[in-house]
Amino acid sequence: MPELIVVFLVTAAAAVAAGLYLLPTLIGWARHVPGTASIAVINILLGWTLAGWAVALAMALRSTTASAVQVINVGGPFQQGIGHPGQAPYEQSPPYLASPPAAPPPWPRRPPGEAPSLPPAPPHDPSGW
Repeated sequence: MPELIVVFLVTAAAAVAAGLYLLPTLIGWARHVPGTASIAVINILLGWTLAGWAVALAMALRSTTASAVQVINVGGPFQQGIGHPGQAPYEQSPPYLASPPAAPPPWPRRPPGEAPSLPPAPPHDPSGW
């Protein structure tokens, strides 16, 4: 009978130790923190160091809500879809919203399959300099 008590105590101690070791992962999972897999990887691989366990715990305790962003509409009638007087909404973009015309590429185009032309080689200097 005493052997059974020892086995129970050792098993309970191992379960408590595993729970403490995996505490950052369990907290991140319970709080639905984004990146729970990375918390688990850091906790399992580096948790044996105090620094790895602390980093995993800090990641598990970080904020789960997105930072509040306040959107302020400062647009005029064009952005609200009213348009010019006598013009249907969204009929034509105002000139300041129109994209500029595309400029031609700075290099000449060659037909497909044609080898690129190489610049002429510099003159050979027999002295090596």
